Amino acid sequence: MYYGICNYNDAREVISYIKGMTGKVWAEDIVKDLKKELRRFFRKKAQKSDRRIVKNNGIDGYIELIELPDRLRTLEEAKEYVEEYEVMEIVPSAYDCTGRPFTSWTKTFERNNRFFAYRSVCFDV
Repeated sequence: MYYGICNYNDAREVISYIKGMTGKVWAEDIVKDLKKELRRFFRKKAQKSDRRIVKNNGIDGYIELIELPDRLRTLEEAKEYVEEYEVMEIVPSAYDCTGRPFTSWTKTFERNNRFFAYRSVCFDV
């Protein structure tokens, strides 16, 4: 059963609930399921991310380094992948400042037989 642990506040609430229900026979299955969900949440948080922010420009956006999938064999394939899956296009709006993110530039390169891309993300402000 999924209880919806999405952030640390949810995890904290679940932990306090488990503490309150520990020792009650009728709640053993519920506590067991909650503990599984907590483990799943913290394992997911501990997994290595394929991207990281290398420069934070505050309200002006950020630059991130993205590790591309292993299946890409050439630099041209990597560039096509970035253009298709990583570039965020800005959608025109009738309103002036939407705050939506968009990609201003990308740079794709190879390092240690892996392909990476830098992406500059800006906000429409």
